[in-house]
Amino acid sequence: MRESAAETAQVLRNCGVNATLYDDAAALAAIERANLVLVGVDMLTSSGLINKAGTKAMARAARAAGVPFYTLCGSEKFLPPGFQLDRVEAAPATGTRQAALPNLSELPFDFTPLELLSGIVTEQGILPIAAIEAWLAATRLHPALSHYSAETVY
Repeated sequence: MRESAAETAQVLRNCGVNATLYDDAAALAAIERANLVLVGVDMLTSSGLINKAGTKAMARAARAAGVPFYTLCGSEKFLPPGFQLDRVEAAPATGTRQAALPNLSELPFDFTPLELLSGIVTEQGILPIAAIEAWLAATRLHPALSHYSAETVY
């Protein structure tokens, strides 16, 4: 079951975490006051995150402010080494990247390199960035993604 960001924030608050949900514009401004930044992710590769445009800017802002930056990522979003997207192209106005997947309208995505992350929060705990390659190598492609093929990877 996929939870919305608001539901996830409420679950964190129910667990005693002082979680505040921000929209994209307010999130960048709030990073300097944060103790931790937690974002979702659409896909995780051995070199970084693919998520909606703005994630990389938040990761850079968190690094500049000395604030830990984590992504919340279920293992169903892990892409094993060798899996490639059909097409990745630069978005003209923003310099972000767009990933066009079959049967989906093109939505703006960007690519956030793993080195900008403090870790990845999974259903099995926190995965340190140093272990991501080994973790992904042992990961099998989720059946929901198995029908996609590829030409280009980041």
